[in-house]
Amino acid sequence: MTPEWIPLLLIAGFLGFRLVLHASYPLCIFLHELGHALPARLLGKTSVEVHIGANAPVLSGTLFGIEITLHREHTHTGTTHYQGEVQSVLQACLIILTAPLLSLTLTVALTAWLLGMLVYQSLPLTFIASALTLANLHITLSAWLPLGNAHSDWLDFVKTMQKLRQNPRMPR
Repeated sequence: MTPEWIPLLLIAGFLGFRLVLHASYPLCIFLHELGHALPARLLGKTSVEVHIGANAPVLSGTLFGIEITLHREHTHTGTTHYQGEVQSVLQACLIILTAPLLSLTLTVALTAWLLGMLVYQSLPLTFIASALTLANLHITLSAWLPLGNAHSDWLDFVKTMQKLRQNPRMPR
């Protein structure tokens, strides 16, 4: 390989990584939001919906009784909605905190996979593992650290606990 090709290969590698990273966000967001939706569904909440992205819907379907919609834009964000009131502090903790813990677990597992790919030097799998690890790490940090006006699971948890504390009849 001649030295004049090296900058082009670096640019192609960077653009390829950005493409894989951009494509991995909806999958990682989907898994994170399932971390909210599955406990809500299992705890008897009705009409559980997961939305990935915003604006015009592109694709929708049902999984485990959960309505899932992929939207055209902002596919690096997601929300989960459900009908029914939270019945206890434990229920609120399970619904809110399961998703960030799932994202953290995925980040650790993907980091281990990434380290394995670096050892075995599989470039395509290293790209995929790197993108998935970075996307999950971003989602995990965003869930715990409220930055600016950004939505975070931690803020949801604090607000829910404050609301539950105002209801003295709420089971703990």
